[in-house]
Amino acid sequence: MSLQYRFLVTATVGGRPLGGFQTFTGGETTAESVKDRPPGQEYEISLGGPKGIGNITVSRTFDPDRDDPALIAHLHGQVGRRDNSTIGKVPLDADMNPRGSGDTYRGTLIRFAPPEANSNSSDKGTIELEFEISGRA
Repeated sequence: MSLQYRFLVTATVGGRPLGGFQTFTGGETTAESVKDRPPGQEYEISLGGPKGIGNITVSRTFDPDRDDPALIAHLHGQVGRRDNSTIGKVPLDADMNPRGSGDTYRGTLIRFAPPEANSNSSDKGTIELEFEISGRA
């Protein structure tokens, strides 16, 4: 049994390692649904179809020392550059040590959201990156 916090999520964009992220969503493997109904059969049959991997979104709390203006500018500049990123997700044991090699995905950064600002809010600021996945690395 594993808990959601027992994963190490990392990303590299445009050759620049970004360190760890707190959330990881997506990455599901799917297949296109292709069906056919042979003559005289009541039900369609599934023929399978090409596979794909869903977009992955990662986020973390904004830290102005780590997420400095140069990093923010780098991320803005990398949006849309084909296959410029890798995302890793490794399970951790009870002592927070990596277990195995985990999953590594490669893809394109398609959205970068810097932290929001609101002088009337005490919510923590976050950065969020969304990747369109080309495959597993």
